Amino acid sequence: GLTGDLSHILDASGVGADVELARIPHAPALAQRLAGGERDLALACILAGGDDYELCFTAPPSVRARLAAIAVELRLPIARIGTITAEPGLRVRDAEGHALAALPRAFDHFR
Repeated sequence: GLTGDLSHILDASGVGADVELARIPHAPALAQRLAGGERDLALACILAGGDDYELCFTAPPSVRARLAAIAVELRLPIARIGTITAEPGLRVRDAEGHALAALPRAFDHFR
């Protein structure tokens, strides 16, 4: 899942990240559940779900326009979901910018 994989990468790199929940690509059905009574289930699916293989990478702000052009050329959707920070740890922020108190965890292949 996203949170587990990112946490390992951040720990190994000695940096942190702020991720915006609303920017993480997910199915419309999950968006409806986020706003309703099944928020915890939707968060678990979006942040810790498995078998949704997408590449997560970092790039400096100076190459955003180039990445956008490459995405158009290749017809490959890319989404900027957050920012790398000097402060260690992973923070997932809701629509108001508040960090989620607890992050769901998925199976950890590295333990």
